[in-house]
Amino acid sequence: IDIVSAPIDLVSHPRYREVAPGLFSMTGVDHREAGTREDYLRFAGRALMAGANALYCSGGLETVRFLAQEHIPVVGHVGLVPSRNTWTGGFRAVGKTADQALALYDECQAYEDAGAFAVEIEVVPEAVATEISRRMKKLLLWSMGAGAGCDVQYLFAMDILGEHKDHMPRHSKVYRNFAAEHE
Repeated sequence: IDIVSAPIDLVSHPRYREVAPGLFSMTGVDHREAGTREDYLRFAGRALMAGANALYCSGGLETVRFLAQEHIPVVGHVGLVPSRNTWTGGFRAVGKTADQALALYDECQAYEDAGAFAVEIEVVPEAVATEISRRMKKLLLWSMGAGAGCDVQYLFAMDILGEHKDHMPRHSKVYRNFAAEHE
């Protein structure tokens, strides 16, 4: 299954489904910009009606539960979550200790219980992500720098195509350096 995470202005473009009919398309809005749960729900409704298949939700578990109860397919986020990195010690791997690994498992279980169908698990040791993935009953784990033991490998095009000049994530393999070509 090909999965893309695309901004709402791309997913809602009138020609998007014409040129990308078979892509499973996820979009989202940062919870810090979304407003209330009801605002998040309105955004999700517009996104799904415009052609999105699922909504990325960086909000809390109660927001995930609220959206799932309204039949919105929700993808959560655990591990290194950029908008919450101060809670996990900055931009670094999460789940290196047994306590952290168990906390990640509990968080994934909580997302499953809240109604999410998938969770992006970011920058987590491969062995930890693999074991969590193996133990989930329904929840799909989308690995972003968490190894090949999850249900999906998830990478940003800007990372693998080398479109930016700042820090390149360790888990990204650059196949082409578009930043240098653009210069």
